[in-house]
Amino acid sequence: AKTGHAFGICMVSFGALRLRLRRRLPWALGPKTMLHNASKLHRNSYEDLLAEAEQASEWLTRLGVRVNATRLALQIRSIRKWVSHLDISQPTPNDYWTHLWQLAEIDDVIQISRNLRDIRDTRFLSTLKKITSGPTLLSNEGNQGGSIQGRNASFELFTAARFARAGLSVSFDSDADATVSIENARIAVECKRVTSADALDDRIREAHAQIKKRIQAGHANCGIIATSISKLVLQVSQERPQGYAGNLEQLANDAKLMLERFGPVVQEIHGGLAPEAIALVLHYKLPFIDSTTGSPTMLSRFAHYPLSFGENERLDNLNEVLRKALTLSVHRAKNE
Repeated sequence: AKTGHAFGICMVSFGALRLRLRRRLPWALGPKTMLHNASKLHRNSYEDLLAEAEQASEWLTRLGVRVNATRLALQIRSIRKWVSHLDISQPTPNDYWTHLWQLAEIDDVIQISRNLRDIRDTRFLSTLKKITSGPTLLSNEGNQGGSIQGRNASFELFTAARFARAGLSVSFDSDADATVSIENARIAVECKRVTSADALDDRIREAHAQIKKRIQAGHANCGIIATSISKLVLQVSQERPQGYAGNLEQLANDAKLMLERFGPVVQEIHGGLAPEAIALVLHYKLPFIDSTTGSPTMLSRFAHYPLSFGENERLDNLNEVLRKALTLSVHRAKNE
């Protein structure tokens, strides 16, 4: 529970996000309002996002994924209805939270469609067929059982899509959630969504055990543990249910400080998981209304922490390639 405890302490700094979230009177938002992603993956309007979401839905349908009457279809319909009334209604704060998180989850599907469109591995298609399942609202999802399978699958493929966006070779030809190939090394990626800080260590060690199995089976040389804390971020942000607006620069800085404090703790506590697990990835999304522009905005972090640092030249080299690829992909996005 050491990592979970340290993470809980770091969330105190992340709690500054709550203090900087403020309720504002609803803006006169219309369908042309800009949608921004803090990683600079801009969308020109709600119409652009919804159009891309519909294209992703059509792609899923062609691959045999059930879309109609699923949470994806309901989320798209909900956002479309919300947007059509933005000029004439004043949604309650809870409405804003609901729709902002729906936008974030729709974006997951768009990223999967964008970056994994050409993959046809049987394992990939099997996981893809799960991503539309589950309750429409993240807040209605349980912490175990069938209700979590859809979002678990979405995170697995979002993680793969993020590596693919970085220009890395991604495949689904083993029992690993995904496999990334770097310099002739096959790296098993095992993904875990974390629903409480206390469970973080357990999830990390579960993933490490899975990576060891992939290596023993000859399917990988080493592995990466990817963890999503978006549900924890949701819980923190909704402690102030009226606080759906904030300053992008301040929020981004608070989030950066939280990760900078947490990173060394991860490396110190879990460095012993190397050489099987060479790195840990910490991912979260935080959607909110930019109080400066009134635009729906989303912080999306994919932080990479090496678990072998200066001790194994080969693993250090793999981590350096991984770091550079992920960093360059963000810089490219900022310049697009």
